[in-house]
Amino acid sequence: MDIRNFINLKSDELIKLSNDLKSVTTEWQVPIIIDCSNISQQNIPALLAKHPNLVAGRKYPGIYYFKILNDKIDNNNVIEALKHYKKLRERLCPKIENKRSKDSKFLYCGSKRVDLFSRFLQHLGLGHKYTYSLQLLHWAKDLGLLIEFNYCFLEKEQMHLTELIEASLTMAIKPLVGKLVK
Repeated sequence: MDIRNFINLKSDELIKLSNDLKSVTTEWQVPIIIDCSNISQQNIPALLAKHPNLVAGRKYPGIYYFKILNDKIDNNNVIEALKHYKKLRERLCPKIENKRSKDSKFLYCGSKRVDLFSRFLQHLGLGHKYTYSLQLLHWAKDLGLLIEFNYCFLEKEQMHLTELIEASLTMAIKPLVGKLVK
């Protein structure tokens, strides 16, 4: 079997994706500051009142990351707290790889094709227990962890690029936990 034709088709597809990526512009929204000791369902309306774009952008694809703001927080403590909670098997949590550098100030990076707002709530720990997410409410409460949720929306026509952009961002910021998309 001659696979040259298939290789050429894939090459053309990758060239098109490369050109599409070059045309992407991102406008980062005002970051959301989260005090992990104060996460609750009751605090969400006040938080969203300060960040209406998160809800308004529900129909658009989004890219996001969580950044640790505390300079004095030891990343090893953060990872160990998440590992401990993950062992309880109460909720699904992100992948933790021991070989990753512990020097990053970035906790997690992700993308969502639609409804970034719901994904944000899942990461806070206010979603379903069988959804892989940070589940911050359930393990980070006692760490004194202050984090920043940074996000941007893409055009609907760029939805097919969300994973590629996430992979690029993940490789650049090297988050402490979550899948490493390449």
